[in-house]
Amino acid sequence: MLIARLRHALGGRAGWGGFVLQLLFVAALAWIGYEIVANARANLQAQRITSGFGFLRNTAGFDVSQNLIPYSGSDSYIRVFLVGLLNTLLVAVVGIFFATIIGFVVGLGRLSPNWLLARISGGYVELIRNLPRCCSRYCSGILLCSRRCQIHDRASRCSAASFSATAAS
Repeated sequence: MLIARLRHALGGRAGWGGFVLQLLFVAALAWIGYEIVANARANLQAQRITSGFGFLRNTAGFDVSQNLIPYSGSDSYIRVFLVGLLNTLLVAVVGIFFATIIGFVVGLGRLSPNWLLARISGGYVELIRNLPRCCSRYCSGILLCSRRCQIHDRASRCSAASFSATAAS
């Protein structure tokens, strides 16, 4: 019984031969990984490039426009990372809240006996569901760029380069 379970766990009918092949494969993968790391270390040392997370203690030297905790440009990169993480969590929580409300309202609208409300809700769901992410990002880039031009009232700040960079992200 134990031998049958062991044989099944080691590769079924192949038995020990399959187990040896698996061990050789894992050893080859480990060796390739070691060679990649050793090569990267040697190349970094040859070019005198330091790697690691020591830079996180350096002064960032730039400001973040929205911050939930006190921050200035003289703070470290660790503090900038924390500010960015909190900003991301804030946007995520607000997005989840509004997406839940919109989804609930549209879902109720689809179940509504009112013909017009059900059709509008169904059209919204089909439009959003079938809209590719690339298209929605492109349209968001257009809207953000045009809004930025209106805020700053400078057409030069919305050049073709900034427009394409915004739409591509």
